[in-house]
Amino acid sequence: VKCNIIDTPGHMDFIAEVERTFKMLDGAVLILSAKEGIQAQTKLLFNTLQKLQIPTIIFINKIDRAGVNLERLY
Repeated sequence: VKCNIIDTPGHMDFIAEVERTFKMLDGAVLILSAKEGIQAQTKLLFNTLQKLQIPTIIFINKIDRAGVNLERLY
């Protein structure tokens, strides 16, 4: 099995490049910061993954940081 890891920009200014890259994927891992929560670009990236029907794993990072409110991520 061969696995290529492709890191795309998360910023909304690069969504066209990200969408082109998404079309090459068999699956994706969307990494969310528990500290920063769900942002506008997070929703845009997730919606794009859904639109392209790409299986997606959501990974919540930084859950051990002070002041984290996990309920904001649901």
